[in-house]
Amino acid sequence: MSCTTIKSWIILLFIAILPSLVFSQYYGGEDGKKLDWALFYLSNHYVDSVDTKPIAEVALRAIAAELDPYSVYQTAEQLRKQKQADNGVQTIGVGVNLIMIDEKPYITSVFPNSPAAMDDIRVGDVIDKIDGQSMAGITTDSISRLLIGEYDTPVKIKLKRDNKSLTKKLKRQRIPLVSVEAAFKVDRAIGLIRLRRFTIKTVEEFHAAMEQLKAAGAEDIIIDMRGNNGGVFTAAIELASQFLAKGSLIVYTDGHMTERKDHISEIDGPYQMGKVVILTDGVTASSSEVFIGALQDWDRVMVIGTPSFGKGLIQQSYGFSDSSALRITIGKYFRPSGQSVQNSSKQSLTLPSEICVGCETREYINEQSIPHQTMSGRALYSLGAGIVPDVMHVGDKYERPNLGYRVVARHYFDHKKELDSSLGSVPELMADRDLDQFISLKDPGISTRNRIEAKGWLAALLLNTEAYYEVKSYQDRTVGEALKRLKDGSFDQFRIKY
Repeated sequence: MSCTTIKSWIILLFIAILPSLVFSQYYGGEDGKKLDWALFYLSNHYVDSVDTKPIAEVALRAIAAELDPYSVYQTAEQLRKQKQADNGVQTIGVGVNLIMIDEKPYITSVFPNSPAAMDDIRVGDVIDKIDGQSMAGITTDSISRLLIGEYDTPVKIKLKRDNKSLTKKLKRQRIPLVSVEAAFKVDRAIGLIRLRRFTIKTVEEFHAAMEQLKAAGAEDIIIDMRGNNGGVFTAAIELASQFLAKGSLIVYTDGHMTERKDHISEIDGPYQMGKVVILTDGVTASSSEVFIGALQDWDRVMVIGTPSFGKGLIQQSYGFSDSSALRITIGKYFRPSGQSVQNSSKQSLTLPSEICVGCETREYINEQSIPHQTMSGRALYSLGAGIVPDVMHVGDKYERPNLGYRVVARHYFDHKKELDSSLGSVPELMADRDLDQFISLKDPGISTRNRIEAKGWLAALLLNTEAYYEVKSYQDRTVGEALKRLKDGSFDQFRIKY
């Protein structure tokens, strides 16, 4: 046998055993080797050239889908957005929202402390050009993409305001993803905070809202967490600490590959006094349930609404060399009472066939559904998953008014000077007869609830996002139930601390 032939056989043998040499220490064991061999066979033996990257991504998505609803494969971009949201950042841009009216992009809101706000860009300004490019015929999505870019990069915006042209030179910055969307008084001594999500800035924002309400004379508080689907786990723990005594167990985590870990309040919370109501719905989930579960277990809060979603699992992202990641469930969390909120049946939560709006849960839930108690011995009810409210109150179903947001926005932009000068507060807006006449003209027969929604849209344009929720509270029957319970002795009957 010639030397050339021997060399050829050695090369072929080396190629054949290479995968086993490379993957012999693979952490996935024999199953992991199978996946690597499959990609090796495709790359080296398939009849056509194969790009294995999309195939690998399909395989990773399929693997995650077999685990649970919350384990997912994340592309590099999805992982970047996940980290951005966890850090309380919405996007990198100038901080405006837009709507197209008569093919003109009007600014409908400006984020506080954003580059746009700092350079006096206002609601009602029309964007004419971005970096010299005309906005004529361009969609709002395309315009938004032009405003988004790398951190600290410049962008030049030409605006039209009151028939005058303005040019603004801005630098793109991180736009905060706000946790506290609103904080206002709903009664003489009762404030309401709308807590939309948990980020690393949640406690800071919550403190600011509480100080604002206290300065205005609020003694008791309603925390509206309807629609809050969670966020940063540690932020929920930190916020719960603000309402509890030092040393209180807030939540504990446990898992197949992890030991139990107790999360204990390290401070004497500044908000241990005063009545607290939390509003929930079927979207309230995850970190929100950590926060609510701790306060309910320690008899510090009355929960009103409908049962929460029931997500008691904790996820962690594990990265790959291309900056993508596999986000998998690594454990479960448990309330101080030992109760898990996780829906283990993978089925939607089943509510009682008839719900008495405003009735106490103990009046209609079977005693067999009481596996746990609060720290004072008060019964905790269960429907198989989620936080079960102390008082059941199904909120009104949202129905969009027929006149539409665009019609309201057009009315505001057409009469901006007049409205800005005459309506400087929510009470003034609510009492304005001209506005009522305009709404009735555009939507004859409109319901009272939808009239409130339309006025809320105008309040957001005229004042700010907070004003929208303040207007909505005028006809919010769940908020009304909370006000009733804060005043009628229910807290003493439930043995809730205040």
